[in-house]
Amino acid sequence: MNSTDTTTRPFFLIAFIVLFLFVMGLMLVTILLFVPTATEEIFGPPASNQNPLQIISRSTVLVLNYQDLIKPIGSEGMTFDFVIVENQTARDIAQNLEAQGLITDANLFINYLTYKGFDRNLKQGTYTLEGKMTAVDMAEKFQNPTITFSILAGWRLEEVANSIASYWPIDTALFLDMARHPQQYDITSPLPIENGLEGLLLSGDYVVERSAVNEKQILIAMLTGMERNLTPELLTGYQNNGLSLYQTLIMASMVEKEALSPAEMPLIASVFYNRIEANMRFQSDPTVQFAIGYDEGQQTWWVNPLPAGFDQIDSPYNTYRYEGFPPTPICAPSHNALLAVADPAESDYYFFRAKCDGSGEHNFSRTYDEHLNFACP
Repeated sequence: MNSTDTTTRPFFLIAFIVLFLFVMGLMLVTILLFVPTATEEIFGPPASNQNPLQIISRSTVLVLNYQDLIKPIGSEGMTFDFVIVENQTARDIAQNLEAQGLITDANLFINYLTYKGFDRNLKQGTYTLEGKMTAVDMAEKFQNPTITFSILAGWRLEEVANSIASYWPIDTALFLDMARHPQQYDITSPLPIENGLEGLLLSGDYVVERSAVNEKQILIAMLTGMERNLTPELLTGYQNNGLSLYQTLIMASMVEKEALSPAEMPLIASVFYNRIEANMRFQSDPTVQFAIGYDEGQQTWWVNPLPAGFDQIDSPYNTYRYEGFPPTPICAPSHNALLAVADPAESDYYFFRAKCDGSGEHNFSRTYDEHLNFACP
C-alpha cells in the first residue's frame, strides 16, 4: 500500500467534513435569513404569538409549497358552499375542505392558518366560495364571513325585522325605529323616505359582511337594492301613468298583497288605475289588514278573513272608508309588482274577487252586480 494514500485520506475526509459543515451552515443561514423574508413577501407578516423557531419552521413549509396555496380552487364562475359550525377546530375545517376537494393538503392549510394567526379566529357561518378563490383567500374569508338573509315579498317591516333577527342578533326595536324615522339616524336616499321605509325595502336576497352587520347597514343595503331596481324604464312608466314615485310604491305594495300569482299583477294594477280614473275608492283588503295589525289569535300580521264591520275601521289605511292612497306602502313589493304598476294590463275591470277553488286566482268584473255573482256560496 502506498504510504501517500494512507496519509492523504484523513486530509480529504476532514476536508469533506468541513465542506459539508460549511454547506449545511450556509443552508442554515439561508433558511434563517431568506426563507422568513420570502414568506413574508408572499403571504404577509406572521402572527406575533410565534417564536423564531416556529416562524422559520412554518415559513419553510409555506415557501416550498406556496403554489398549492395560491392556485384557484375552481374555474371562473363556479361557486361552492361551505359551512363552519360552532366549536369546529382549525383541523376539522381543514379536513372538511380537503374532503370536498377545495384544498389539496389539510396540513399545509393548517400551517398557513397558524403562521397568520387565523386558526384562532375562524368564524362559524355559511360561506359561498368562488372558483377564482385560493386557499389564502378562503382563510381570510373565514375571518370575516358574509351573512346572507332573505326578505320575502309582501312582508311588512315587523316581519322583515323578525326575519333578519333569525340570521343575526340585531336589536329589532332599534331596527324598526330606524326604519320608521330614517332621517333621525342620518340614513339618506334618493327615494322618498320622509314617511319611513315601509314598502321601500325591496324583497330578495342580501349579502353583507359580518363586520358591517348592524341595523343601519342592513337598512342601507336594502334601500340600495330598491334604488338599483328602479330603472329609468320603470320610472318612465310610472310618470306616464300619472303617479309619483311614492304613489307607485304604495300601489305596488297593494298589488303585491292582492296577487298570489305574478301573472295576475298587471290586471290587478289595471283595476286600481281604473278606480283612480273613476274616482272610486281602492277598497283593498290588505290595506285593512295592515290597519288591524298583528292578530294574536291567528298569530299573523295579515288576519284572514277580515272581521265583521272591517269596512268601518277608522284608519287612514282603510281604503274602504277613505278615498285615495293610504298614507304609506303596506309591505315590501317584488320586482314583478313594481313592473306591473309601470306597465299595467289594459282592461275595463273595476272589481276582482278570489276564486272559490282555493287556487288564489281571481275573477275580474266590470260591474258590481257581476262582482257579487262571483261570491262564494
